[in-house]
Amino acid sequence: MNGKILNSYSSKVVFALMVVSIIPLFIYLQSNNLMVKNYFSVLENKNVESRIDHADKILQSELEDLIIIAKDYAAWDDTYEIMAEEDPDMDWVKENISEWIPSNFGMDFLLLTRNDMTIVDAYGLEEGGDQELFNKSEVRDILNGKYDDSIGYKKGEFPNGITMFNGKPYILSVTPVLTSDFEGPSRGALILGREISPAMLQNIKEKFGYDISIGLNNKLISTPETQIVADKFSDLLLKNEKKIIKINDHDIVGQKIIPDISGLYKIRLYIFDSRYVFVSTLKLLKTNGNIVMFFSVGLILLLSYILKNVIVNPIISLQKQLVDMNQFNTLEYIDIKGATEIKSMAQSFNTLVENLTVKEHENRVLKQQNHTDELTSLYNHRHFHQTMKHKINSEISSISIIFLDIDKFKVVNDLHGHVVGDRILKTIGEILNTYVPENLHAFRYGGEEFVVIAENYTLNETYLLAEKLRSEIVKSNALQNQCDGLPITVSVGLASCPEHTKNPLELLNKADRAMYFAKQNGRNQTYIYNKNIENFLKENNKGFRQKEVLLDSALAFAAAIDAKDKYTGKHSEMVTKFSLLLAEKLGLSKEDKYVLRIGALLHDCGKIGIPDYIIGKTAKLTSEEYEIIKTHPVLGNTILKYIINDETVMSCVRNHHEKWDGSGYPDGLSREEISLHARIVTLADSFHAMVSQRPYRNALSIDTAIEELRKNSGTQFDPSLVEIFIQSVQESYEV
Repeated sequence: MNGKILNSYSSKVVFALMVVSIIPLFIYLQSNNLMVKNYFSVLENKNVESRIDHADKILQSELEDLIIIAKDYAAWDDTYEIMAEEDPDMDWVKENISEWIPSNFGMDFLLLTRNDMTIVDAYGLEEGGDQELFNKSEVRDILNGKYDDSIGYKKGEFPNGITMFNGKPYILSVTPVLTSDFEGPSRGALILGREISPAMLQNIKEKFGYDISIGLNNKLISTPETQIVADKFSDLLLKNEKKIIKINDHDIVGQKIIPDISGLYKIRLYIFDSRYVFVSTLKLLKTNGNIVMFFSVGLILLLSYILKNVIVNPIISLQKQLVDMNQFNTLEYIDIKGATEIKSMAQSFNTLVENLTVKEHENRVLKQQNHTDELTSLYNHRHFHQTMKHKINSEISSISIIFLDIDKFKVVNDLHGHVVGDRILKTIGEILNTYVPENLHAFRYGGEEFVVIAENYTLNETYLLAEKLRSEIVKSNALQNQCDGLPITVSVGLASCPEHTKNPLELLNKADRAMYFAKQNGRNQTYIYNKNIENFLKENNKGFRQKEVLLDSALAFAAAIDAKDKYTGKHSEMVTKFSLLLAEKLGLSKEDKYVLRIGALLHDCGKIGIPDYIIGKTAKLTSEEYEIIKTHPVLGNTILKYIINDETVMSCVRNHHEKWDGSGYPDGLSREEISLHARIVTLADSFHAMVSQRPYRNALSIDTAIEELRKNSGTQFDPSLVEIFIQSVQESYEV
């Protein structure tokens, strides 16, 4: 029987196909793998060589930074004069040299000495460290005046580079004390040193992405992350003179020998790199080769199967399909080729399957509608609780809740109407549907509240997802264009089980508390629940609600003011926007920004008391009408003094038409007599007025308005704020 099978025609065909196809294919794949391996090996070496050269340039750039700092403070007329004094002002020296330079430029040691090796000031030197420096030839050459008449001296070129000091490698700069134009003779030297330490190398890695190590005196200095690997292979690296060292299948190292200043030491610069791409490529080639081989074998078997021309009985096929559907509890169309009667029976069965499928789809749609929020197409409140109950009963080991709430949504509805509010809710629903992973669930919990359930996510993964959703809402142009400049943001809180509670039923409440904490800390941010949040909310809840009422009132008041003047439109909102841009540049505190926001929104509230015919006049105002307009700061002050008990807010209202030189109104204040907040509002108010269309003149261009600001700097505007404001405005319009 076996002999007959082996001697059959089909077996011979299979064997012939194997010989003709598989053997040549195997030879081709092996030779191709070898060529690709060699090619990628060359690329890998060139890449490492390029990276080690770049690492050398990075190290040289650190040295250049040190040289610039040394020249700035050594070639300085003040330093030059102080070195000539027998009894120098040490308070000045400490303040400007040993205290200023290390704290601002990260020096590890500093030495200011006269030519006779009298130390004027020092920092970071251990006992005997000054003498070790004086013993260095490059230091002695400077102190002995070797460079005084040289060409390099005139160009400001002095001994700088890497050297050994106190048994460790340092980047060293030795600069003579000269006048600011590098004239002499020198009166001493300023020596700066920065240790090449693991911390420094880590800083370079974070700035440039290069993992550099330094080898010196049979010791390797590396970043903390690389130190373990460096120590493990230190003997191999320090005794190897090759430019490229392949440690193993995972790591490759580039090496470059660089001399120190004195030429006494040989410093080795290493760059560690991963061989992941090279090794992965070889593995991929091998895998692809195996796939091709297996595919080829399968194809040959398939061709052999077709050649055997096996004819399957239609009835047996029908029976098999029915048995499979019964076994797996499924309904599928059957495909039978045979007599007309069998085809007719198969068609009748397929019609039945089609009818049942339609009914099943209708049931799924009804179930989906019952679980879905009609406006946002997200799951609804009811389905959230059903889902949570199911997951609790399933004994899920890890579950997190992300709770999102739209900021100032009541103000949006009040100012722009519920139609706009519904569009915002719908757009946020689309964003959540887009960015929430398919294996997670997003819900509209109620009103402007949304919830995401994250199952088997770590706390960090949940936080990253929450931040992704928050940022996509902020970046959405379709969303942000809904409210004429009023930003649409969300505050987000999250809590996880078992990190914050072992009871999943408490998760929603804790995520909700974290969300309220985010609102009370500035909105548009994400916070993870912790126990301190509860105490904070108890202590600050009343004050936060008062601030919310005040801010909502200010927004409504500002909208009412702007509604009176159809030509300026959203003037109060734009003045607030520009004011906060400047406040951000100035680094004002959160509380100062809050007060500034209220003051900017209300700065023109006195216009409520100005007759409408003056506000809406299309021609230029008469002198009498202009005098009436000028009363609006006092009117605003009168309106608000019984409502707001904050001098800074009141100053924004009363004094935003005061001028730096004292020629403004209503009180003729000047300079710092005008509060900083009022000076900021003055700039923002004037700028927006210039770039706004007026009935009696066209809007000025941005560039023209900026020139006007500069022209009036020091007269109308605080000169210390004008350029900062211009920068913030230009960056805003670029965005």
